[in-house]
Amino acid sequence: MKTEIKKIVLDYFHLKSNEVFYKGKGSRKRELVYARQITAYFLDYYTKLSLSKIGKEIGGNHNYHHATIFWAKKQINDLYDVDKDVRNDIDEIKIIIDNKQKDILTAIDVLKGYEKWEAELLLDNEAWDGGFERPLPRLTEKLFDRLLELQTLRNKILEL
Repeated sequence: MKTEIKKIVLDYFHLKSNEVFYKGKGSRKRELVYARQITAYFLDYYTKLSLSKIGKEIGGNHNYHHATIFWAKKQINDLYDVDKDVRNDIDEIKIIIDNKQKDILTAIDVLKGYEKWEAELLLDNEAWDGGFERPLPRLTEKLFDRLLELQTLRNKILEL
């Protein structure tokens, strides 16, 4: 999920990873600092990462100290209360992340159903005694395509 959060924030602000998560000349530009702070805020909100680990996530080769992450979160929380642009950014990004999470949970539910169906087919096939009709049904082209689609989806979820 941490990679997805970073990608969502970058996409929202139309920035590149090497611009935002890089400690070098130009990394203190306001829009880059703001994007890092927003990322730290959401990594803390949605993950169980410690502040030190969040610092490593957004710092790239140069880790940000946990106090820097704490300050970034505080800054965003304070601005949320008084700045409508910050509030809009936070609310819109939160909706995007929540929708992404719903998509992932739906995919997991589909996969659970698929795995149950796959296990039942395998059990039926193993129980076959060699009689005339094999219980394993023939996969139609449509069903086979759906099976491949679900396997691809499973692989994507496992990568997260």
